[in-house]
Amino acid sequence: KKANTKAFKMMRISRIFRIFATPLVFTLFYIYYKEATYDRNIKEYSLDPLPDSITVDTHGFAESFGINPGPPKAVKKKDDGFARVQGKNVDHGMMDLSEVNVNVKAKMELEDKPALKVGLSENVDYADGFTFPTTEELGLNWSPEIKEQMSMFLHQGMNRKRQKKHGQEIPKKRYPDLIITGAKKCGTTALKIFMNYHPVFQDKPGERHFFNRKEHWNQGYEWYLSEMPLTYNDEVCYEKTPDYFDRPFVPERMKDLPNADSVKFIHVLCDPVRRSFSHFLHMFTVQGHTDARVKEGFEFLSNNFGELSKEEAFAETIELAFKNLLGGKELSDVSDDEIRESVRDYFTKWDLKPGDPNRVFPLRIPDAILTGSLYSVHISTFLHYFTQDQMLYLDATELIENPGKSLRRVAQFMGVPATIDENNFYFDEEKGYYCMTPPVESGRASFCLGSEKGRSKDKVLPDELKNRIRRFYKPFLEDLTNKYSGDNYDHWDW
Repeated sequence: KKANTKAFKMMRISRIFRIFATPLVFTLFYIYYKEATYDRNIKEYSLDPLPDSITVDTHGFAESFGINPGPPKAVKKKDDGFARVQGKNVDHGMMDLSEVNVNVKAKMELEDKPALKVGLSENVDYADGFTFPTTEELGLNWSPEIKEQMSMFLHQGMNRKRQKKHGQEIPKKRYPDLIITGAKKCGTTALKIFMNYHPVFQDKPGERHFFNRKEHWNQGYEWYLSEMPLTYNDEVCYEKTPDYFDRPFVPERMKDLPNADSVKFIHVLCDPVRRSFSHFLHMFTVQGHTDARVKEGFEFLSNNFGELSKEEAFAETIELAFKNLLGGKELSDVSDDEIRESVRDYFTKWDLKPGDPNRVFPLRIPDAILTGSLYSVHISTFLHYFTQDQMLYLDATELIENPGKSLRRVAQFMGVPATIDENNFYFDEEKGYYCMTPPVESGRASFCLGSEKGRSKDKVLPDELKNRIRRFYKPFLEDLTNKYSGDNYDHWDW
């Protein structure tokens, strides 16, 4: 009897322990999971204070985008020239750390909009006093299944504002109406930031790289569709991937888009000499980049020209590229038509079988430094599969000096209201660059972009070298004007 009583007491103690211990175990597991998740994110974003970290005053960065900066942030310099700004459990965005002496206010590049882990902040990067409708105020008569599917979407205040405008319409994923293809180093990120303040244009942070990266392309169009934002019928779904522009195989892949007949393209073009130098400087500062081609380019530059100044290394790289693209001919000995013919012959050798000694590599260093600025060549490839009506050519100079005009042209091109135009921009004399006052209905706060992200800013190249590069590009700029854009580019004289 005593044994039974003792066993009964032990059973009661065990039951009480299970009642109280189970929630405790779950609580401890949840805390561990949250901390582990945070640790993984810190590791992923390279925020841990390693020796090559620096501390910067992010107030200028923060003020431009309405972020509460708090104290100076520790940032880890990443191999690709960017770093994450460390905040407590918050990813504030991307900063360009390409310069040794980092001036965050002038040298930063924000990737799209300030992004928090839970999506866009509802009260940080919007104007004071601006409130969003609640989910209840929307009065949605959707089925429980649809409401559940849309819960994350409606978690963001701006999306609730969009939903209120569209009543009972359910936003859907669709293939992009618009693709910003490039060119690299010509201001596509600035264009995207401006477009994100227009109520009609919708995208997702980052770049898709569907048509140019094997690991994405092999997942098929279902993957591409899944990467698109939810949009309503009167909105424009778009994406930006500058690497599309100079890949000869990309337009051929794009022709199989389900909406190939209606999709439109924006090509942002800039001074080809400056673009080439900026591209070169980018490649020279990306040691350890995960992309094999970029890493290969860096190794080529550092192994061959690591002891030279960047300007001297650029000159040597350009001469090697001239030799490859002109088939060994001296630039001063060839005519415009001979340059065109040599480049045309060069690209026909790109598709030769691996191992063929005559095969060329337009996407590798040193050749890529020049081929990326062959705008008319790449546009002609797009026009093998698409029509001129599907193309818009934006001059990066205009985007810098009159961004409102560029935004108005984009809206007209897509057949949507020009909600953002010259009236939404003003030149800040003190800062020396343009600032934007978004439309009132957007609820967004005013902000300023740095005058230039530019690795090439304040760099000086010898006039003789710049003139040689301009000589090479001359026939292709003439083709750009006469065959495609109709615009004059005499002001490209960096």
